[in-house]
Amino acid sequence: MSNSDFERLTALLKGYPKKIIETGEIQRRLKTKDYLVFYALVSSVIEKNLLSPVKNSGLNGMQPELFNRYRILSDDVPKIEGLKKELLTLNPRLDLSYYQKHMDHYQSDRDFVRIYHDFFEEGTIPQKIERRELSFLLFSEEKWLEASTQPYKVLKRLGLDLERDFNCFDRRQPFTYFPFSPVIRNILIVENLTPFSDLFLILKQMKAPKPFDAIVFGSGKHIIASFSFFDDLFEDISRLRLFYWGDIDITGLNIYFSLKTNYTAFDLKLWERGYQAMVDINRTKPEATKTALMAYSPTESEKPLMIKLKAIIANHRVIPQETVNYSNLERLLCL
Repeated sequence: MSNSDFERLTALLKGYPKKIIETGEIQRRLKTKDYLVFYALVSSVIEKNLLSPVKNSGLNGMQPELFNRYRILSDDVPKIEGLKKELLTLNPRLDLSYYQKHMDHYQSDRDFVRIYHDFFEEGTIPQKIERRELSFLLFSEEKWLEASTQPYKVLKRLGLDLERDFNCFDRRQPFTYFPFSPVIRNILIVENLTPFSDLFLILKQMKAPKPFDAIVFGSGKHIIASFSFFDDLFEDISRLRLFYWGDIDITGLNIYFSLKTNYTAFDLKLWERGYQAMVDINRTKPEATKTALMAYSPTESEKPLMIKLKAIIANHRVIPQETVNYSNLERLLCL
């Protein structure tokens, strides 16, 4: 490894437009064919604190190994007075009041702040972009705008908003959905896979009119996060009548309570016929969950059924949906 090789690499890093660089990109730009020479070169700039590995990027599989991505570190961080002057030159979209009061935080966050500055200086804000797409665009890492990450904390410290300032949206988690009618109004959400599969087979074979126009697989607690997918599926949610059916246990009822609390614009009720069938069969087992029921005030129409369900849970018993088997469901839906 020659001094000229080292100088070429440091020049590349200083002029590189992003703070994360692929190891393969470095090797392509330097046109270094001897991997051992390339390894020694990268190791030397790591020792000089010009690069640090992005450890979750994985290793490149070569011997000796390098990480697949590296973070470019600044070797010219100004002192406090210089940083105060630098703040005054940053893009006006950035609210700098937090960092003006916490210059020590600006020192540690500076690389991320400058990425946001450069983004707005370039003036190429996408018309619409998803959160992970924006994260990769900014940092070459698709998960760096999750709420727990430092880049996201810096974004909030700068008074930025993903939707307002970046035209950014969060993806909606989808759910499995099967329609049985061209006009959808009555939809049953089913917590568990086996009863969902049974219902699909039964409703698929039934002649119209069917008790439900569509069914949704709730997949346990997943439905709490994916429920807003209804907004993507239907233009007018006010026309929908949703019914929920799950296990008679703390988890199952808490899922329903969460949906009722968080999605008040929807007409959502318990599927009383399904729950009553479970109560009538009355094959219980001990409750293993240590969590408590959420606070929830049932409507007047819900109270009679809710009293029965809570009485079962109060006795530390549960009834799984599978109590109502395929034959039971077939008879239930044909009534």
